[in-house]
Amino acid sequence: MRIRLLALALTAASAALPASAATTITFTELGLPNLTPVTNQYAAFGITAANFYQYSDPRDTFDGQGIALDGSSGTITFTGIVSAVSFDLLVVPDSPLSVSLLDSGSNLLETFDFPPSGPEATGSHAFTATGVKFFVVEGVDGRVGISTLRFTGGVIPEPASWALLIAGFGLVGTALRRQRLAAA
Repeated sequence: MRIRLLALALTAASAALPASAATTITFTELGLPNLTPVTNQYAAFGITAANFYQYSDPRDTFDGQGIALDGSSGTITFTGIVSAVSFDLLVVPDSPLSVSLLDSGSNLLETFDFPPSGPEATGSHAFTATGVKFFVVEGVDGRVGISTLRFTGGVIPEPASWALLIAGFGLVGTALRRQRLAAA
């Protein structure tokens, strides 16, 4: 009985811990109107943004929507530390693009440069860096778009997870106390 109670308590406690699941944001989830400034609307997905707006463009062969630069530089901030960052992009004619990953101290981890092209171009790129906090895009205002963003980690436990974790630890404590009292 004691072993079953202890196993149940440990299972409840471990179930409350967030997994480092992969997150994919297509920027279609919220149905934002075209040209809406994007700031914290995607916070529930693990990111906030500065200097981006929602776009809808048929040249985006992925899904026709995404976020575009509003200025020459934009930053996506992850709510936690992430890894395995990848993205799909749309670049309209003759627009250079540079994407950099930075850690929480704003130290450069990895960079991807997309040279100016003739016609519009779409493509994908995957980074290998870990410990990523910031995704910085530099390019030409309105001519560079991120259609899809994927990353692993950065999960912040929700209050229900904390409650389950505390309950699990309580069950572990109860099981250990009963075991100690039975031995005495």
